[in-house]
Amino acid sequence: MKKLIFAALLPALSGITSQAQNPPSFANQSPRPPAQPGQERHFLRAPDVLPGTLPEMRTAAYWTGRMEHPDEVVMGMEKIRKMNMDFMERMRHPERIDSLARQLILAKIAAYPGLFFSEPDLFGQTAARRADIIRSTIGAEIKYMRHTEYGNILGIQYSAYELDRLEAEMSAETAGDLPQVQQGMAVEAADLRIVPMISPEYVGLGDKNRARWDVWSLDIVDIGTPVQILHVSKSGGYLFVLTSNGFGWLPAEKIAIAGRDAVDRYVTDQHFAVCTGDKVPFFGDPDGKFASGWLRMGDRIPLAGGAGQNAAGTGPYKIMVPVRQADGSLSVQAAWLRAGADVQAGYLPYTRSNVVLQSLKLLDNIYDWTGAWMGRNHATVLRDIFSCFGFRLPSCGELLSVYTDHPKWMSASTPRERQYREVLANEPFLTLQICSSGHSQLFLGGYDGVPIVYDTHGYNYTDTSSGKSLDIRRECIETIALPDYFLKQDVVFVELK
Repeated sequence: MKKLIFAALLPALSGITSQAQNPPSFANQSPRPPAQPGQERHFLRAPDVLPGTLPEMRTAAYWTGRMEHPDEVVMGMEKIRKMNMDFMERMRHPERIDSLARQLILAKIAAYPGLFFSEPDLFGQTAARRADIIRSTIGAEIKYMRHTEYGNILGIQYSAYELDRLEAEMSAETAGDLPQVQQGMAVEAADLRIVPMISPEYVGLGDKNRARWDVWSLDIVDIGTPVQILHVSKSGGYLFVLTSNGFGWLPAEKIAIAGRDAVDRYVTDQHFAVCTGDKVPFFGDPDGKFASGWLRMGDRIPLAGGAGQNAAGTGPYKIMVPVRQADGSLSVQAAWLRAGADVQAGYLPYTRSNVVLQSLKLLDNIYDWTGAWMGRNHATVLRDIFSCFGFRLPSCGELLSVYTDHPKWMSASTPRERQYREVLANEPFLTLQICSSGHSQLFLGGYDGVPIVYDTHGYNYTDTSSGKSLDIRRECIETIALPDYFLKQDVVFVELK
């Protein structure tokens, strides 16, 4: 009987489904605004091969074929470690940095609460001084949240009530109430935020008519990152922390509490693997059926038993990952990688060919300015690529411009042909170039006298044949003509050698 009833309904159902729309339209849906001349439904995607480049530039073979010594180790780990230490020491003494560079860094720090020259030592502060630092930082975040109009995930302007609710969640009046700084560790990649995300739609969109950047996000904190827990939000759902990435809010469920010794043992374990893939899953059992978590490019994770190899000895297989227990404490547990996973035992040898190979693994990934979608921008993509070799690059171009002690400099007033010559005089694959506004690129070489770069940005260009605006907004290979403001600013060249 049920089959007969269903058969009788089929003609009626087919009449309904034949009129279905994609996307569906509903009676209570707001009418679409009138289309403007030339208006498109979506941003138009620029082609894979951008103007002035060749299809083969998207392959490693093209670039390695242009290298004299593709597999030569540029620097060993000791020299890379020394560059990291020298940079950290330089940041502890900002008064010694070039005045113009220092001015640009200070402007960046003022614009984005949570950034700093050098990670402060809050363990060594008095309780009163520590409370002052926490309150002033949260106060700067509140001011940032209220200084202009922001919209939620749908681009709807926030009401006064919603902003009050967000400010109340920060609970600035109770900042400093924790009796001491607690040490913790991120148990997965997490979004470090200027404003806590008390509900998934509570993001900070600056302009409904542009790409949906969540500018209430500051950076991404990787799995295994040590954090100092300074304050707890009103609901308990967010922790205000200090990390090497900056001050900010992290979800409490993504942080495990542990003593300093336990955290130090984990992050300094000399038997480790580095994730050399874009996104690599790990599993709770050797069969590798259900992912327990993910590693991102550049993540460093201890190997189980000091070797972590499978029975065949074919490579890193068993790793140790941080886990948050129900009581909030840290547990370090074994996990497994699939055979052939894109990881490396120890750091990847720092060679020119490896720089290109790592860069191309991220080609065409979406541009994510703040990391709110777990993506990368122009500076963080370079940080992740070069972290595979042991570099600890900063997360913004202004700080990246002073990573080396005496970077080369090129004036914006330099004639264009001479600009090209000065850029082309640098060593490909090992040179980062940063303009005054902080935009960062990796120099790859030249073609027909024009510099070619590996870049990540959110800009567009006008297609000469159609006259339409085409958007890039991804990791790409392009000429130095894009973005068009780059050579209109002073440029700093940072050589990683």
